[in-house]
Order: sequence, then structure tokens, then C-alpha cells
Amino acid sequence: MRACTLLVAVLFTSALARSQQPVILHNATVIDGTGSPAREHLDITLRRGLIESVSPASQAHAAGASVIDCTGKTVIPGLVSAHSHLGVLLNNTEQSPDAYTRGNVT
Repeated sequence: MRACTLLVAVLFTSALARSQQPVILHNATVIDGTGSPAREHLDITLRRGLIESVSPASQAHAAGASVIDCTGKTVIPGLVSAHSHLGVLLNNTEQSPDAYTRGNVT
């Protein structure tokens, strides 16, 4: 849930991330998807919609940067399913009208 909340914050600030001014996700926990343990207390600097740097959390930030406090939040790579069937739950092969609940679809 925390990662989902952070994802919403990142998407909300995407216009800022595409600007010249950096967006800093401050004091985040990062799971990088390589299998390495989570790394805590990191600053992720975004510029023009790309990750510019990942470094230990600092109180000194670039002038004009938008800083988002991510204390207690986790940043993970985007999770994308290239092949999904919503509502297929019975025996993993049969569709069921009962499977189309908000929780299952989400």
C-alpha cells in the first residue's frame, strides 16, 4: 500500500518531473528489483522524467528542487503484466462473474 501511495505521488508530480527543475524523492526506501535487500534513507533525484541520481538522504537539496518527503515510503520498479485475464479465478481457467470484484480487479 505504501508503494502504491508513492506511485500516485510520483504520477501526480510527473509534470514537475519533466521540467528543468529536479524533483527529489527524499528519504525513501528503495527496492531496485535485482534481488538485493531494500536500501533505506535514499534521495532519488528526477529530472525531465528520468532518474538522475540515487544517493544517501541529505538535507541539502538543489535550489528550486521540489522535494517530496518519502519517509516511511517504498519506491519499487513499475510492475507490469504483459498478459492478464481479469476475472479468471476458478481453477485458473474459467471466468466467473463473481470474480469481477473491485479487490480482484485491482
